[in-house]
Amino acid sequence: MNNTKDWLWDGEEALAVQLWQALTDEQRKRAHDPTARPDALQGVPSEFAGLPVQELSEAQKRLVKQLVDERLSVLADDWAQEFREALRWDGGQGTGGKDGEGGIDALTLAYAGNPVRPIAQGGRFAYRLRGRTFRMEFWNWHGHMHLILEARR
Repeated sequence: MNNTKDWLWDGEEALAVQLWQALTDEQRKRAHDPTARPDALQGVPSEFAGLPVQELSEAQKRLVKQLVDERLSVLADDWAQEFREALRWDGGQGTGGKDGEGGIDALTLAYAGNPVRPIAQGGRFAYRLRGRTFRMEFWNWHGHMHLILEARR
């Protein structure tokens, strides 16, 4: 993987592709919505649940964490902290992010399109990480991108 960044979202996009490549065939089947077409009007449909991150290997979870950290790295520190807090509490019931009750383990991962290469190499895909209080999406279609980052507490 080339770690140079030509534009702001290259690192995130490269990590999303790397995570896809790190999934097993069975995990890809569960994470990928074959009916979805990521474009300017839709990313991964909200009704498609995806693959629970808690079921990933530790190495795959590290990639999920890197993906979230990459997105949050472009925000002002106080904003990034708000999103980290929402993610930490995503399990609900005041868990404080204990294993399996919050944090990245509380998210689901979903892809649409063809996540095998970045947009600069002809890739067209979307991904979503979603929990109860945290949502992060990346839609990439024909060079047109939509990025969503939502936190609720």
